[in-house]
Amino acid sequence: MSKLLLFVVLLGTTHSSPLEADPCTVSTYSAIAAAAKSCNTLTLKDIVIPAKTTLFIELKDGAKLIFDGHVTHKIAEWTGDLIRITGKNVQISGTANHLLDGLGPKHWKGANEQKILRPKFLRLQLKDSTVKNLKLKNCPCNCVMIQSSNTVISHINIDNYDGYPGVAGAKYAKNTDGFDVGRSTNLRVENSVVVNQDDCVAVNSGNNIIFDNLHCNGSHGLSFSLKDSDVYDVQFLNSKVTNSNNAIHIKTNNAGGSGRLRNILYKNIQFLGIDRYAVSIQQNYPRGDAKANIPITNLTLENVSGKMTGSKSMALQIICAHGGCKDWNFKNVKVNGAKQKNTCQEVPSGIKC
Repeated sequence: MSKLLLFVVLLGTTHSSPLEADPCTVSTYSAIAAAAKSCNTLTLKDIVIPAKTTLFIELKDGAKLIFDGHVTHKIAEWTGDLIRITGKNVQISGTANHLLDGLGPKHWKGANEQKILRPKFLRLQLKDSTVKNLKLKNCPCNCVMIQSSNTVISHINIDNYDGYPGVAGAKYAKNTDGFDVGRSTNLRVENSVVVNQDDCVAVNSGNNIIFDNLHCNGSHGLSFSLKDSDVYDVQFLNSKVTNSNNAIHIKTNNAGGSGRLRNILYKNIQFLGIDRYAVSIQQNYPRGDAKANIPITNLTLENVSGKMTGSKSMALQIICAHGGCKDWNFKNVKVNGAKQKNTCQEVPSGIKC
């Protein structure tokens, strides 16, 4: 065989060898960090997160992150984040067959839980980014924690149905907040479904935030929970709350520091099957006397309506401290089916309670 023919044969053999795996489609936990540093489009497929470990994904500026297949973890008692994602100008999404599985039934302990030792599921620390089409199932504890700016989050499906007491039995789920929002600005969360056992949304701090077209089931409602922060310009729009304890819940901590809650709008909110409060606003959370350390001002409820159920149902619970609540406006607020008389303390002028 001539040298030229030998070269052609060897060249052909080289080209016919199997292609190397795509380094930007990752199925092993240990390879994720390096891939995130180099890949413009990173796909995570069938990932198992080690016990007591955070899957920390630090994306390149402008990168895309795609979840595919089954993403889960090894079971352990701890209180960290399972997944934490940071990035600027990034796009995060899931394929049609992906699932972020929190394995909640292996974590939940129901009423027998003495100390919370369950990991939080997904933390987003983003700037100028989009997150869409993610499916989360059976969060061990809090589901999605948002600390982001100039970001749009849409089409998120949070399914903790298996955690209901009637489904899970004695080891039911608790503290499974859908969206916990803190230190965020210019944020929009829209077109999403939350089935859970705690707040559908809980805003702890931030400003210029819009929640639009949310469907909440089994929750504690569309909520604010402030301990010492200044929260302003937040809107809840075009949303539904069903089979829940509360529809709207605003709570300020009477043992916390100083803060403010102002320029808040709930508009076009429908509810059904609320068994405790249609609207609960309290400056005495978690218990005791109301305090005005966090005033609630410029609060508007417009086109809020629905039906309640159960013997303990109450349309309005308003517990304000003296001088703690002012400049409220309720327009077309209609509640049917409440069995208990309203609780009214230091209600702002112009509000019927």
